[in-house]
Amino acid sequence: MGDGRFVVDLPDLERLAKGLDDAKSELDTALKAMGSAGASGLGTAELTSACEHFQSRWGYGLGQLGKDAQALHEGLQTVLKNYGKTESDLASGLQGAPSPGVTQ
Repeated sequence: MGDGRFVVDLPDLERLAKGLDDAKSELDTALKAMGSAGASGLGTAELTSACEHFQSRWGYGLGQLGKDAQALHEGLQTVLKNYGKTESDLASGLQGAPSPGVTQ
């Protein structure tokens, strides 16, 4: 892009979308693990309460991150589909076009 051109690298966008999908899967796994882990039996009531509070807050935060990652992933999928279609349509349209400088 240093030469003033706008370039969309579809393979890079595909890798980003896959990375977001992988991150969402990891967040889902972490949320499930936190949900099945119990804070009871840790010792004092204060420690149990602190752990439960931590699980609650982090569970909420991870859930929000997961929703954001999903929204970004879906948006990127739409971008990829639209850019791919535009490139395909442009290539099809240019196949019958004369070369620059050639008169018919």
